[in-house]
Amino acid sequence: MIKKILFTTLLPLSAPLIAQTAGSEKKDAEDIVYVIEKQEEKINETTLSQNEIENQLIFDMQDIVRHLPGVGVSSDGRFGNNGYSMRGVDKDRVAIAVDGIPQGETFDNLIYKGYGYFNGSINNIETDHLKTVLIAKGADSLFMGSGALGGSVQYVSKDPGDLIRSGNSGLVSRSAYSSKNDEKMQTLGGAFSTDIIEGMLLYTYRSGHETDNFRHENDVFGRARGTPDPQDKKRHSLLSKVNLMLGDAHTLSATVEYAKEKTYTDEKSWHLFSAYHRTGNDLSEKRRYSISDTWQPGAYIDTVKTEFNWQKIAQTAFSTIYEDFDQGYYGDIFEEKNRRLTQYGRYLNNEISFNNWSLLATRHHMTLRTQYATKRFDNVNADTTWLGNPKQPYRDDQKIIRPVSSRDINATVVDEIALPGSQLSLIAGARYDSVAHKPDAGPLSLAKDSDPQPNRYSALSWALTANYAITPRYTLQYKIGKGFRIPTAQELYFDYGDSIAANRVEPNPNLKQEQGLSNEIALSYQGDIVQNKINAYYTKYTDFIDLKQTEKQVPNPWFNPSNPSRWNKPTLPQNHLQYTNVASAYVWGLELTNEFHFAKALGGQDNYSLRNSLSYARGKDASGNALLSIQPFKWVSSLAYRHPSERYGAELFMTYAAKKTESQAIHNGRAWPYLSASYVVFDTTAYYNVSENISLRAGVFNMLNRKYSTWDTLRSLPEFGTTNQIDSDRAGLRRFTAPGRNVAADISFYF
Repeated sequence: MIKKILFTTLLPLSAPLIAQTAGSEKKDAEDIVYVIEKQEEKINETTLSQNEIENQLIFDMQDIVRHLPGVGVSSDGRFGNNGYSMRGVDKDRVAIAVDGIPQGETFDNLIYKGYGYFNGSINNIETDHLKTVLIAKGADSLFMGSGALGGSVQYVSKDPGDLIRSGNSGLVSRSAYSSKNDEKMQTLGGAFSTDIIEGMLLYTYRSGHETDNFRHENDVFGRARGTPDPQDKKRHSLLSKVNLMLGDAHTLSATVEYAKEKTYTDEKSWHLFSAYHRTGNDLSEKRRYSISDTWQPGAYIDTVKTEFNWQKIAQTAFSTIYEDFDQGYYGDIFEEKNRRLTQYGRYLNNEISFNNWSLLATRHHMTLRTQYATKRFDNVNADTTWLGNPKQPYRDDQKIIRPVSSRDINATVVDEIALPGSQLSLIAGARYDSVAHKPDAGPLSLAKDSDPQPNRYSALSWALTANYAITPRYTLQYKIGKGFRIPTAQELYFDYGDSIAANRVEPNPNLKQEQGLSNEIALSYQGDIVQNKINAYYTKYTDFIDLKQTEKQVPNPWFNPSNPSRWNKPTLPQNHLQYTNVASAYVWGLELTNEFHFAKALGGQDNYSLRNSLSYARGKDASGNALLSIQPFKWVSSLAYRHPSERYGAELFMTYAAKKTESQAIHNGRAWPYLSASYVVFDTTAYYNVSENISLRAGVFNMLNRKYSTWDTLRSLPEFGTTNQIDSDRAGLRRFTAPGRNVAADISFYF
């Protein structure tokens, strides 16, 4: 099957259009940033535009990667999605930023993952507020800093101009519905623009439920449950921007972003004791304030931009445990557990873009960036137990991890180099980071009272991209990039249990930073009718951080030496866990894309196109374990029609995913217990612009109602615990199937 696919796809090979010449003038700081980043898009980047986000009915992170081979989304049970996966790594190893500001880190270790008391997932994004989504694969920390080992996802929010169709003002209303989670979405926004000031206000409200599986069956309580746990979700999102033009060369800008999401979960699949039941009330809240100054002084400097951002991300998980539970009847409250994780960030960014200059026979455009960032990670817990007759509350306030303050000072220089008269162009860049972690002192009631020490790290990352135009249509590209990831507060300082506890997580203040070196080469062909591209990559990860699990024998404090027996031994087994640096890991793969404009080939208008994308990857760590985040072989084919006037259009998608075999899923010396089978799914989307002011869109997904489970869902299941567990007969796997046939639609008004 793979050989036939490769044969049909390996046509004349191509690259994206040749890089913008160094002599082109850049008008503002935003253009400068994107000129640099668009060059890299040619070898390992994919950009989703605002039109694609809307016309493909992309409503969440899962929808973003729906038709992107080689990219997945990690799952975290009742708390939703937990970051992206690419190039064999996921979560904190794939950097995520909104308008250049990093999103929160995860709090997701093996001990707590299986019990579901912490909302430690990466926060969601409101897709209806996005102008573009840029997905960059491969290790490269030049622009994104710590975490860009497997790649990065960069969200760019809408600007006032995106809401204005004509004239100096605009209003937009978008109403949407998705049947896979019974979600209703309403967006309202307005914008204005004058010679002196422009601004916008955009608000979105969502109300929905749990994401469906293939079929509701085995609607019971416990691990054998075959139906998703009921959820009720509500989300409010606000985006506001104001730009004040202080003359022809000066702009002052301000941004406010706010999001609040509430989720209630009736955890019918949760199981501790048969007489107990749990519900969850979770809250995720984000605030971001930004102010920037952009100046165009002329002479040697094109643009100077200074920006300050303040961000707060708070995630709360409130779990209620009921006793005397009897198949739907919830008795008295036995225990309430409130877990709150808060991450603060302050970012002072400076960027200077120099005018073009010459050196010998080369032309240069150089950009210098600096950043001073401070972050703080905090946790507050409150446990309330109801005891006695009548029941009285007993409250215990504690922290599971000490607050950690971090500081990152970094500087980046990027040079776009053009050789006039030559087919070769280069982009070279380097970045230096100095990072410090400082934990607060103080006792922890749920952990051993160790004495954590501050940690300091320094990292030099760099990247080089070469584009060589073999002919006007053929281009050869090569990129080498180095990425890094500083250990998180959880990996360095999380301290759980004591020397005789049944479960012990020991902190490791001696962790080294992770590093990745990515090599990628691409050959492409850019024709009028056919565009093809093949790229091969190899990434080596060193000092890979992994949570190692071993069994230790620890002293038995209750041992009676005068009466040894089977139940009275001098030692007890302990499940010992600690984050450690393993020697190395690697991933390699091939990616192919092909686009064929067959109507144009027959002499007609260019309104039909056939596109194919394929991704194949393999990798292991030094101990021989597979990298579970590697996506199975995936092939996406789409047939699109667009009316010449863009009045209406439609697209049909076919997605094939190969099965995950045992040899590809070795974890801790054994095969992962839940493997995904191969599947083929068909989707279709269509749009119709009734007028300049009204647009209709609709889509049908999993058209043939195929039953399947994605690898990302199955690999995210915890190995032990009380939540997201599977019974011994594996009947509970049914609740983790993907939605059956489902529809989505929207109507948009523009004034």
